[in-house]
Amino acid sequence: MKNDNFSCENCGGMMRFDSRTQSLKCENCGTEKELPRTLTWERHRLNEYDHLLKKEKNDTLTIVECQSCGATIEMDPHISSGKCPYCNSNIVISEKAVSLLEPDGLRPFGIDQRDVGRIFSNWVKKRWFAPNALKTLYQAGKIMGIYLPYWSFDNNADCDYTALGGIDRTETYYEDGKEKTRIVTDWYSVKCAE
Repeated sequence: MKNDNFSCENCGGMMRFDSRTQSLKCENCGTEKELPRTLTWERHRLNEYDHLLKKEKNDTLTIVECQSCGATIEMDPHISSGKCPYCNSNIVISEKAVSLLEPDGLRPFGIDQRDVGRIFSNWVKKRWFAPNALKTLYQAGKIMGIYLPYWSFDNNADCDYTALGGIDRTETYYEDGKEKTRIVTDWYSVKCAE
């Protein structure tokens, strides 16, 4: 099934995100399509969680859980195995499928992958005690961007509590014929009950 959102209107080729221009760019003819500049994040009430949780099987993607790190990973339905982008362990499609709460939107990358190499190289040069494996990480092609989903839920909660509050005061006293001061705390009860 072809996704028309990522197809070029000019030649029908695949549109890929270009972080430099913050737009979609056709791999074949170079046509660019501007993305919406306003990003909105919808807040959900906590009691909507079960309703929003997607339990039906997704026709375009297979959702699996990595047995090593527990990450949720989307895989194309025609792929039977792959690597976890988080821990690099092998993923086999026969692993259990999980329910998915889909994000409401997507915030695109702000840095091009070529720029990541330059930024990482400058950063790691300043780390004297960085292990050699870390210093050669980018050259080995092991740095890659991943999208991390997150959700925001609102909830109102009430609770009863009791506590002690304290007010500090300075007190003067005499010891061995000399005047001295000390801080004394006067404690009082605090409670809230509905």
